Amino acid sequence: MAKLVFQAYLVLLILFSCNSSDESKTEKVQKARNNLVNVSDKIVDIKPEIIFGNSALYILDDILIVLEKFPKGEKSIHLFNKDTFKYITSTGVIGKGPGEIVAPGPIGIDDKNKVFWVPDAGKKLLFKFPLDSVLNNPAFKPEIDKRMDNSFVTFGFLSDSIILGESVQPTSINSFEMKLAKLNLNTNKLENFGYRHPKALEKKTYASFTLSIKHNLYVECHTRCDLMTICDLGGNLRFNIYGPGWYGSNQDKNSFFFEVHMFGNNIISSYIGSLGLVQQGNITRGAAPSRFIVFDLEGNYLKTIDTGYEFEQFCIDEDNKRIIAYFINRDEALGYFDIPF
Repeated sequence: MAKLVFQAYLVLLILFSCNSSDESKTEKVQKARNNLVNVSDKIVDIKPEIIFGNSALYILDDILIVLEKFPKGEKSIHLFNKDTFKYITSTGVIGKGPGEIVAPGPIGIDDKNKVFWVPDAGKKLLFKFPLDSVLNNPAFKPEIDKRMDNSFVTFGFLSDSIILGESVQPTSINSFEMKLAKLNLNTNKLENFGYRHPKALEKKTYASFTLSIKHNLYVECHTRCDLMTICDLGGNLRFNIYGPGWYGSNQDKNSFFFEVHMFGNNIISSYIGSLGLVQQGNITRGAAPSRFIVFDLEGNYLKTIDTGYEFEQFCIDEDNKRIIAYFINRDEALGYFDIPF
């Protein structure tokens, strides 16, 4: 009997050791991120030839794509040469007619085929914009669209017909939740996908997202908890990265990650790390990031880039090794700086 008890104890000990070993490989805690680089005096103003409001930014081939979030003119998408920032053309006609967009959403970039896709929350369609067609035809309107019953906050392409990203899924008339999901553009079949940390599930937190076919990974950076998750493209966990705010007393009131992109063998995400609401006079507004956190592909912390200014969105021009951002509190909203490494 004593022998059986001892053997059972050994089995439990081995199982516990294996679980602990696996967890130690995937869980990374970063209680300090103090390698600070200040670039506030290195930001170069971009003075576009046309006027536009708060915008999301994308790079496709040698083009900077600017998507106005709340367009006031006839068209919502503006294209510039990413090297010189010279204005080229605008597209994405606002309207209810064929090939027109009611409510443009975050753009999906298909680098392989040089196409950008624009979701329309009003029509529940995903419109295809081949870059060459847009550049060669000032009056271009997309004729190809795909049904999209669920909105995607951000997404990338696994193949020509499969997208992966953060999906907004209604749970009732008045509520929704965000889940990582795959969508087949040919069948409109939506499939929830991959690992998600239990704490993120509990908080139903918003997450920014990016993927890399080259590196066989995707990254989720969470806004309501100081957590970055790296998984392979099969949805299997590689690493959970816990920042200093994970253990903070104000965790439920703070905002953390916003947007995330790949740059070579690095992950770059915009980051707040403080109260999610700020007071300006009599106005309370959501906080915006002023810093970037840089990690390697295994989530190891490398450095913090401080711009000294709040910004909304950013994109990375890999060819010129620079970050382009839409700033909130600078005289010129659009600006760029060279990536300091």
